[in-house]
Parts: sequence; C-alpha cells; structure tokens
Amino acid sequence: MGHCFRSVVNSWATSNHFLKISTGFDESKKLSFHMKARLCMKSHKMKEEHKSHKYSTSLVESICLQCYKRNIPTSADVAKQERLYKKLHSCLNATSKNPVSLYQFGSTVNGFGFRNSDVDLSVAGISLIQAKAILKQTHDFTNVVLIRCRIPVLKFFYRPSGLLGDVTATNKVAHRNTKLLHRYSTISLKSKIAIYAFKYLAKSCHLSDVDSGFISSYAFTILAIYYLQQIEPPALPVLQELQSFNQVPTMISGFNTSFFDGSEKELARIWCSYGRNEYSASQLFLGMLDFYANKFDYENHVVSIRQRSIERRRESRFDNFVIEDPFENRNLASRISVQKLKLIQDFFSKAYSHFAQLQNHSWKSTKPLESRFNPGLLLHEETCVYVLRGMYNNLKEMKTCGISETNEQYLHTLFQMEQFMHKLYKRRRLPQKFHDSFSRNFSIKSLHLL
Repeated sequence: MGHCFRSVVNSWATSNHFLKISTGFDESKKLSFHMKARLCMKSHKMKEEHKSHKYSTSLVESICLQCYKRNIPTSADVAKQERLYKKLHSCLNATSKNPVSLYQFGSTVNGFGFRNSDVDLSVAGISLIQAKAILKQTHDFTNVVLIRCRIPVLKFFYRPSGLLGDVTATNKVAHRNTKLLHRYSTISLKSKIAIYAFKYLAKSCHLSDVDSGFISSYAFTILAIYYLQQIEPPALPVLQELQSFNQVPTMISGFNTSFFDGSEKELARIWCSYGRNEYSASQLFLGMLDFYANKFDYENHVVSIRQRSIERRRESRFDNFVIEDPFENRNLASRISVQKLKLIQDFFSKAYSHFAQLQNHSWKSTKPLESRFNPGLLLHEETCVYVLRGMYNNLKEMKTCGISETNEQYLHTLFQMEQFMHKLYKRRRLPQKFHDSFSRNFSIKSLHLL
C-alpha cells in the first residue's frame, strides 16, 4: 500500500512540476500537496474500481434500470387498485345475504407486477355466478364474463380506473404463492431489476401470452428466479429448502406450501451465500438470456424453484417443456408445442446476441427504451405471425371492454402491430385475410404504408 501511494504521489507531482525538495518548502504548500495527493489517490482507486466493474455503467445496465423504473407500480397505481378492490368489495357485500371476503393476489401484490396489470382477486362467501349477476347490475363494471375452465374465472373491466380484473373462488394456494414471490422480491434489488427487464422483454415481444400458445408472464418470473438460484454463487436462495428454520409445514389443499419467511437478519444467518453474488443487474439479465438460449437442457431438465439440485424430467410424451409450479403439481408450460418452444429458444438466442453487443457501450443513450426491445429485431418471422394474431385479439378485447382508443396501452399495441405488419407485408409473409380484417376494424394514420 505504501509503495502504491508513493508511486501515485510521485507520478502526480512530476506531471504537475509541484514537488520541490528544498528547505524553503513552506507549510501551506505542504498541506496543499498532501490534500492533492490524497485526491489523486482516490481518483486512481475509482478508476481501478471502474475497470473491475465495467458492466455497472454499461448501456445494458441503464436499459435494465429504465425497465424497472418505468414498469414498477407507483403509489398512484396502487391507489387505483385499492379503489377497485374497495368498490368491488362493497358491491358484493351490499347485495349478498352472507358476508363476503375478498383477497388480492397475483402480480399486483407479489412484488413483480407491472403498472396497469390485471387485478387478480379471490372471493369467499359468494359464488361466481352470484357475483356475476351483481356486477352486471353495477354501472362501473362492464364486459362481465364468467369463463368456465379448470379454475373458473369471472372477468370484468372497471370503468373509473381503466383496469381489468379477474375473480376466482377461494384459492388459498394462490395466496401462499403470492407471498412466496413477494419474499423473493425483497431479497436482492439487482435481482429484482433483472427480473423486471426479463419480463419486460417477453411482454414487449408478446411472448408472455398463453392464448397465443406461449407461456404466461408468471412462468417467465419462475424462469428468472430459477436462473438466479442456479448460478454460482446464487443470487437468490431456495426459500422452500430453508423453511424448516422458522416454521412448521403449512399444508393447503394437500400441498406443502411452506417456505422461509423470516427476517433478512435470519436469512443472512442461515443462507451461506447471502450477499456473495457480485454480478450487476445487467450481468444477471444477460446471464438469463444466455442460460435459456444455450445452456438449459430442455429435453432432460425441469425448471423448479423448489430445490437447488437439478431435477430431471420424468418420461412424458405430453410435455415439451416443464416449468414446475412452486406448490401445485402442474406444468406452467403444458400447452406449448414443439414448434412454439423452438421459436422461444430462437427468441432467447436473438435477444442475447442483441443485448450482448450493447454491454460495452456507454451508459447514456438518446434512443427510446422501446427501440431496444423492438420485436422486429428479436423475433423470427414465423413468430411475428403468431404474435400478430394474439395482439389483434387483445385489441378486440380492449374495444369490447370499452377501453378508449386514446389509451396508452391500446395505442402502443396498435403501433407495434403496424410495425409487424409492415415488416411481414414487405416480405410477403402477411396473410391477405388478416390484413383486410385489420383494416376493417382498426385505423392507423400510416396504414397506407402497407
């Protein structure tokens, strides 16, 4: 350390012709010299730190931060959700003979939700058929539809706040799932930022859409958490393996829903890798893309955040990709085909190449965030056709719900559709029937470009 200090001081003094060995060296100059030497030493140290953490000021880091800041719900967004919750709760209780309980779960409260995400609610004390009849008679709720599937869902649009809502019957496992993800969201800010960027990428390219044959936004969250658990040293722990330290098993509907939910101090004590991961958010984000593009064994391994050890797939001719739900025995990717899985792998590969090229660029950039996540750059042409159909259905649903054509989300989807269609039309990959149907139902100022 002493040798390093002397070399820095000597180099600085020589370059500035300041150091003079003489008996006439007064005290004011000596003080000034030591102060400047310390400043020089500090500057030298900062440069060395910058070299060893070059990704912390990269363009990719800036992009990840933008994704996080733009999409994390604000206090105003939370207030809108709260007003919806209170209005729905009061409507159901005012009409029902029995007291009605209403619980919020899902992305809006699990710590990984986006602004204006659909509000997921669970109701007890009333059937969904009764709830539908009540909402049909309330002016603030429109497009009330009961969808009968494995888990029946009552969908609606809430006029005052412009939010979509889903109501299911009592689902205690979903409540525990929400608490589990929320606990993961509080452990590491850089991990949370990387997850937001990962989910925003999937959302921008419209691949987090089950109706289009891909996987849900929730499934992308599980993919991100799994990667962060698997890297060395891990950025996130496996909370379900740590549960025995602070609680007895919690069984709900026959499923063990236990996980570690203790304080940060307790977590630091029992998890040996706490704070050891030194990667930046951008490095974690790039690592996720590289992992699912080049390293994950889709044929033999399972994405499971229940355990750190690699889980091998059981023989099943029905599943092409297995993403295990944290508590329930179900595959979150059960509906994906071989073709769609290949398209998702191509997407991860293209996205990794795209963002890896930006990792050594400077922090500042004048380009808008959307241009960095342009689906036209990141998706195969065949994927674009599937995505277009999904976007088209989303727009039709928005119009049915009464969402205004001046709505930001509506206009953004419309703009992306125009870009997609223009690209595919030039390459003669756009079906004429689709183009004609779009022209009849939607209007874009620059549609003549097609």
